[in-house]
Amino acid sequence: QTPAGPFAGVLQVRGSGLSGDIRLSAAGAVQRADASLLAQSAALQLDPAVTIASGRLTATALLHPEGPQVSGDVTVSGLERAGLVMSAARLRGRYQAGQGEVGVVARGKSAAPFDFAAQASLTPRLIRANVSGTVGGVSLRLATPAQIRKVGDGWTLDPARILVPQGEIVVAGAMGGVTQLEAQLRNV
Repeated sequence: QTPAGPFAGVLQVRGSGLSGDIRLSAAGAVQRADASLLAQSAALQLDPAVTIASGRLTATALLHPEGPQVSGDVTVSGLERAGLVMSAARLRGRYQAGQGEVGVVARGKSAAPFDFAAQASLTPRLIRANVSGTVGGVSLRLATPAQIRKVGDGWTLDPARILVPQGEIVVAGAMGGVTQLEAQLRNV
């Protein structure tokens, strides 16, 4: 432990196809953690199990008393979990003082082949997200960014228009005490 209070040192990660380090240090009086991890033929004993042919994670976290500051970049290929096969994916994000941005691109197969890109901005009471791509060979994209609002103890998805070549699908819903999803097909 440093004189300022945060821990200092290196946590080594080795085993099950994972390797790398998490470096702990002080950023003034604030705890800092820098992670650099690799996955090579990794087998994670989760429920359900996850396997990763290859992957890399780099991330930095500062644990401020008013809230964490986190940034990271994750790439994976050959990820498999309970019928999901992710041939390639990348996730990048940053979060600080209750606000952040996340971007993801992914290609793989579950019930159908998919290829998509998504971006989202995050605040404590609102998530704005945009998505485009293909599912089962059908192109889709949001007409405008979806808006997910914090309402009480849950979240509400404002009506969002998903454009497909044959028409559109309008979805809305809520999560919290009750989970509900509504969908309307238009010209599909």
